[in-house]
Amino acid sequence: MLERKNGRPDRRLPVAVIWLVVGILAAATLLVAYYSHRPTSVSAIVQTKSTPSFNSPPVKLDYKANSVKSGKLVPMVRGNRLTAVMLMASWCLYCAYEDKWVWPTILQTTPGLQLNIVDVSDESGIGVPGPQQPAFTGHDSVGPVVKVAGMESTMRQYIQRFNFHYANAHVFVAPNGGEYWKLSAFPTLLFFNRQGRLVQRINGALTEAQLRSVVHQLLQHGA
Repeated sequence: MLERKNGRPDRRLPVAVIWLVVGILAAATLLVAYYSHRPTSVSAIVQTKSTPSFNSPPVKLDYKANSVKSGKLVPMVRGNRLTAVMLMASWCLYCAYEDKWVWPTILQTTPGLQLNIVDVSDESGIGVPGPQQPAFTGHDSVGPVVKVAGMESTMRQYIQRFNFHYANAHVFVAPNGGEYWKLSAFPTLLFFNRQGRLVQRINGALTEAQLRSVVHQLLQHGA
């Protein structure tokens, strides 16, 4: 009930009510600022950056990296019809998902395709891919920073964990690869034609159906 002052109702709000209103308005302002400026979620990035386009500038596949198998600095291995380079991080869940669930089927059903997997992160650890469905529900597993020998050791463990033994896939490490290719996402997929010229770049992970569609389109376009 409102108290009376000088015979009139006192309509001034209590101090506690005023501070409550101020607090609610401040909280609302902070929430609006947060949701308008927070980074896009990784899953959203994957979806929005996975749309293929055929207008990438031509770039030659003149790139060398340390072979996990031989430990030597060697050029990428080229396919008879199409060469794919997957720039990745061993600790990345999206990269692990690609190598566990996506690439094996594509590699075994696409003659003339060569895949070069290149770990470009000097942070060790092996990502957890999660189940095939729903996709990308695993988690990153970042380990300590290592040198080239440590990167090679991590990728040998990576190959064994995912049983990634395919004649048309080779694995490399290149700690300078992220800077060289100006990476903005893990993984980044590069596709080169028979002449070793870049015909497609995709920043982000793909499901098996999406990758199959990309490879099919490139081969149809005479990549």
